[in-house]
Amino acid sequence: MFARLVTSEAPLLFLDLDGTLAPLVERPVAARVPDSTRRVLRALRRGGAIVVLITGRSIDGALRVAPMPADALLGDHGARALIDGRRSSWLPAETARLTRAVAMVEALISQTPGLRLEQKERSLAIHLRIAGGHKNPIVREVARRLRVAGLRALRGRRVID
Repeated sequence: MFARLVTSEAPLLFLDLDGTLAPLVERPVAARVPDSTRRVLRALRRGGAIVVLITGRSIDGALRVAPMPADALLGDHGARALIDGRRSSWLPAETARLTRAVAMVEALISQTPGLRLEQKERSLAIHLRIAGGHKNPIVREVARRLRVAGLRALRGRRVID
């Protein structure tokens, strides 16, 4: 699949899901790519474009948001892939580190309305539905502690992954 991508002269589209193809919603599990967007993407594929979806979501989570044909799906921030119906893992899961991070984040945000923790297979997301977003002091503290724990804190639109 990726060998074909490297040598292809077809347009290659790498598209993000949340906040790009699927509008941000209060409850991330309710996000969906609109039918009109899926129709456009199907037309692009029929015209020869190669479509790769990229997301911080798990593969299964991404398929719920985007029930549409794509040439490839990269989930868990690129740690897992779905290509031609086959799943593969490219990065190992660090289960113990993730478990410690979840406990630390839960302790920090448990009393803060507007912050929602989502645990994934290989990462976690803190959804920011709080005034100030990334500039909010508790959000900044969460990101700082994740970095101190040796984890990457990726800032997204209304989320830390």
